[in-house]
Amino acid sequence: MDYSQLNVFVVDDDLSMRSYLRRILESVFGLTVYEYGSPIPAFKAMVGVMPDLIILDMHTPHMSGFAAMKIINANEKLRGIPVFACTGDSSPKLIKELAKLGIKEYILKPFELQSLIDRLRVYFDEIVPKKQAALADPNAPSGTGFDASSLDMELTQSSTNLPTEES
Repeated sequence: MDYSQLNVFVVDDDLSMRSYLRRILESVFGLTVYEYGSPIPAFKAMVGVMPDLIILDMHTPHMSGFAAMKIINANEKLRGIPVFACTGDSSPKLIKELAKLGIKEYILKPFELQSLIDRLRVYFDEIVPKKQAALADPNAPSGTGFDASSLDMELTQSSTNLPTEES
């Protein structure tokens, strides 16, 4: 299957983890990967590019993955995007919380490479036909973004202590 039209956002504050996931996704699936150290710049990028899947670290600076999921769930354009949580915590409490947030899968760090590839392939195999159909339909809504004013409002409403600039 051709995955080259897919866009994946990897949101993790650990640069080596982001780079590792990018290399895996690009070499195995041939898709486009966008890397972010926090959900804030990832949301800002969604004004121009919508991801087909998000791999989201739950513990990132400036905004946690939990806060990011609240924004995703509250936004009509984002709530259909599959999200894989990436975490080192396998506690039953966390797994229950992830399910409540609508997380499709979680990746436990450190992960077994082949298992991750197999799990991602299942989602990509579902996403590709839908994306191809949407691209072929001239009446389908644009695959890009939600508007910047909507984003600013959602980021502001999600937390009153977010920094005004990325660090």
